[in-house]
Amino acid sequence: MHYMIITLLILSLLQIFNTDEKDTVVAQFGKHKITLEEFKIAYLDVIKKPNTFDSKKLREIFLDEMIAARLLAENAAELKIDRNPMLQLRFNSYKEKCLRDTHFEKVVKPLIHIEEKDIEEAYSFTQEERNISHLFLKSETQADSYYVMLQNGASFDSLAKIVFTDTVLSNNGGSLGWVQWAEMDYDLGMAAFRLPVGRISAPVKSQFGYHIVKVNDFKKKPLITRQEYIIAREKTKYQLEYKLGDKYAFDYIENMLKQAKVTLNPDVMELVDNKLAEQFKRKPTQYDQMSEIQLDDSEINKLETSLWDLRNETMATINGKPMTVGEFMGFMNYIPYKAIYNGFKSAFDYSVRDFLITDEARGLGLGSSEKVKMKFNLYKEYVLQTEMKKMLVRGVEANDSDLKNYYEEHKANYNGATFEEMKEKIKPLVLSQKKRDVVPAYIKKLIGKMKIEKHMDFIHDYYDDLLNRTN
Repeated sequence: MHYMIITLLILSLLQIFNTDEKDTVVAQFGKHKITLEEFKIAYLDVIKKPNTFDSKKLREIFLDEMIAARLLAENAAELKIDRNPMLQLRFNSYKEKCLRDTHFEKVVKPLIHIEEKDIEEAYSFTQEERNISHLFLKSETQADSYYVMLQNGASFDSLAKIVFTDTVLSNNGGSLGWVQWAEMDYDLGMAAFRLPVGRISAPVKSQFGYHIVKVNDFKKKPLITRQEYIIAREKTKYQLEYKLGDKYAFDYIENMLKQAKVTLNPDVMELVDNKLAEQFKRKPTQYDQMSEIQLDDSEINKLETSLWDLRNETMATINGKPMTVGEFMGFMNYIPYKAIYNGFKSAFDYSVRDFLITDEARGLGLGSSEKVKMKFNLYKEYVLQTEMKKMLVRGVEANDSDLKNYYEEHKANYNGATFEEMKEKIKPLVLSQKKRDVVPAYIKKLIGKMKIEKHMDFIHDYYDDLLNRTN
């Protein structure tokens, strides 16, 4: 049941903006209000997280968090935290991300057509793991050449030694080990999971180049109940839509790239490449695609610190318009982490695609969408309340009075040691506790005697109705 609500939440947000839900108020406090549509958009980011499941209790907790976030964000704006140039860059890059999302819904999504047999086939793939090897080539001509060699008797392992500079892949015959269908690009996954064991595929195009796939073995999961199948089917349908959407978006952008005029600034490119070298060593996981922002806080901070002084430099001119290092930094938050992990060139290629889509979306006037505005405001609110929390925690100190109070409360545990003897040992404990307490205390102060009206029935009715439709 939990997986079902995840799917329905996602699909519900792909529908046309609902005017009634936009105006349905689920919380009112002071001069502020939160609508059902705002709740739906923000709650989706919570429920998409691994091992997080929808429940009435979670909805209630999250609404309280939204109320606190709005008050903290308002306070941060009053302190002019929102004028920080780095935050301004993040705000702008997110607004552009919203533009690209809207472009997908208006231009690419209508191309997706899925039949029941497609879902059934994809579901059967989700019940397997496959042990595969591959040869990776940059061009179609190279891939065709190597495929002919395989057809004429060349061994897969011997060609892997030629193809791969990576010693591991070179020595293990291009083995990717055990993989799941959900982890792979659409065409690559469909080719790998349709092949019989021991067979070799014709060249398959992915977003990174061309692959020749060999299936070494497979494992099938045990049979599951009918109810589990129904839940898994809906999740599979979403995964299939996601993968097909990714494929069609890639094809759409590839056609744009063929017509685009891109002029590089090699000096700036080299500077950026050198500054980013060795930064992104965290290995990609299957959960990356579930996150809207692909870099974690430490990676974003490191990226901004490394490139900030270059932010106004032009990396490339695309169709006569400059793409700055600052814009590239913004794109990096949303480029698939796998592309970032593969190196600067891969990340830059994605940034050019995002630049083209953003530019086209602006030309289509998609920035005026109510949904874009709402998503942007929620994101800005989230960033500001996060910065406010950081500022509060940074300001925490533990004075002698705090330490003495803690010492007296725990004196019996110290075997007769004096305050002076324990002072330095208990200081980190007191500081840690004060940091944990400072944000809740500050929120409580902000709320004060403010009247808060919450209408959880609107929220519960909406999500319970989604669940009932599947029974």
